Amino acid sequence: MTSFKRLRDLDIVFRAHFIRVYCGTLFPLLFMMLFAPVSFWAKVVISLLGALAATLVVVLVTSYIGRSAGILYSGGGTRLTLREQLEGDLTTARVSKADKDYAKALATLETILARDPDFPDALLLKAQVLWEGFADEPEARKCVIRILHHVKDKASPVYRWAGELYKEISKGKFPVD
Repeated sequence: MTSFKRLRDLDIVFRAHFIRVYCGTLFPLLFMMLFAPVSFWAKVVISLLGALAATLVVVLVTSYIGRSAGILYSGGGTRLTLREQLEGDLTTARVSKADKDYAKALATLETILARDPDFPDALLLKAQVLWEGFADEPEARKCVIRILHHVKDKASPVYRWAGELYKEISKGKFPVD
């Protein structure tokens, strides 16, 4: 509830600021167009240039305020963790695996694991790709064992899935498609 109130308050601040900037640039131009002793075409050119300048000012000021508000409301930092940065590549690898493009999935997973060698989600997906796509039991087993040793929370889904995959690999049952 409080986050919606904050967003509403921010929206009100942004609207007020937009109106203030817009009125501060538009009204003087409008006044000049109506009462300035220059030709009609001079008024048109000046008003178009003024509108362009006003638009640029509004965009720049609004983006600055938006960035400032983002920094304030996010606690000052907008940096993503390494694993958050790697999530996009992990999704690419998942899609490649689902499309049965195991070579592409494995290449993507290798680049992910080069940056974060103990990323459990990537290790699990690599084990699945090695097992399902290449029937490489020793390497798949190594990935699973690494997950089981590095994940501290035994109730986490990754730990449970790794345990199930380990059982499947130990039985030598290849997935049926």
